[in-house]
Amino acid sequence: MPGIPAGSVLQQITRACDQIASESTSELRIDDGALQAYANALDPAEVRAAAEQSRLPIRFDNEQSEVNLMALQRLLDFGSGYEPLLAAATGRSARETMQFGVIGLHISGQALDAAFLGGLSAFALASYFGFPAQQDSQLQPGIYISRPGPLAGLSERMRAVLHGAGAALASAGVADLGALVLQLVDARRSSRQPVNAAALVTALAEAVPGFADYAQWRGQAVPLHRKAAGLAGDLAARFGTEDPRFAFADAADLPADSGNALQAPLRYLGILRLSEPLARAVDAGEDMPPGPQETALRAAAVAACARVAAAAPGGVTAHQVGAYLLARTSGETGLPPGHLTRDTAAY
Repeated sequence: MPGIPAGSVLQQITRACDQIASESTSELRIDDGALQAYANALDPAEVRAAAEQSRLPIRFDNEQSEVNLMALQRLLDFGSGYEPLLAAATGRSARETMQFGVIGLHISGQALDAAFLGGLSAFALASYFGFPAQQDSQLQPGIYISRPGPLAGLSERMRAVLHGAGAALASAGVADLGALVLQLVDARRSSRQPVNAAALVTALAEAVPGFADYAQWRGQAVPLHRKAAGLAGDLAARFGTEDPRFAFADAADLPADSGNALQAPLRYLGILRLSEPLARAVDAGEDMPPGPQETALRAAAVAACARVAAAAPGGVTAHQVGAYLLARTSGETGLPPGHLTRDTAAY
């Protein structure tokens, strides 16, 4: 890759992903014929509706409280590499596990602030989020000792992400993630700078380590910032018609989700085709370390959704296409899996 494409960070993400997908044809390819046929059949109104933010059935004291919960959910929107282990232990997916824990903490009245995030232990997190991080091992008959279990790596990564967030909030002098988000958008308004999604994504990635997300490709760090972009989309959908601070003029530039979830519907529809060796590795559930293959898979999903949006009628966006694909194929039988990468807090 000769360089990171110019433009806003959101445009950089989409263009870089398209370039990576085009350079990865030995591993995967986007089937233009299948893509065009799918795009032609889309109903724009249904696609746009899929990206609308449904309100959580929770009472909030104020907007900051709701933004804080939304931001914390996005910050912890990872663990997909542990999905088979979580399903076996709890019956829940990674996203359901995180939502279960965050909402439970909110309902309990716990202040989800910098001090709380910075003081959590990995053991406490596993307890709050309802999965076993420890397992008992028998030393000799009648004598057992607790040791880290298969999910201990997930609880430890959650602890690191939340401790990093707590430290970042303390450094910024704000109480919680909701206060940080509002401070970031207010600062741009007060300085008469455009308040847009790209600026918020950049600021979040710079302020909170857990929102920064870079993939390595041919010696360069490529920004993907999946969770920060996802939060910007959530905020625009939830508050864009109520609060001008979140009526982002560049919301159409938001990319599709760059985790592993979109690979399933894209492969199912024949839009994304993997080489035989890569398909075998993904389908077998092998743990894929961060690297060229993992980056190519993430990038191909973003690129495919952007190309569908460009080819579809009615001016839909890549972000909306991604949300629609996930909503329409949820619960489908026969979906191929997405790749599994445990060594990441990005997805």
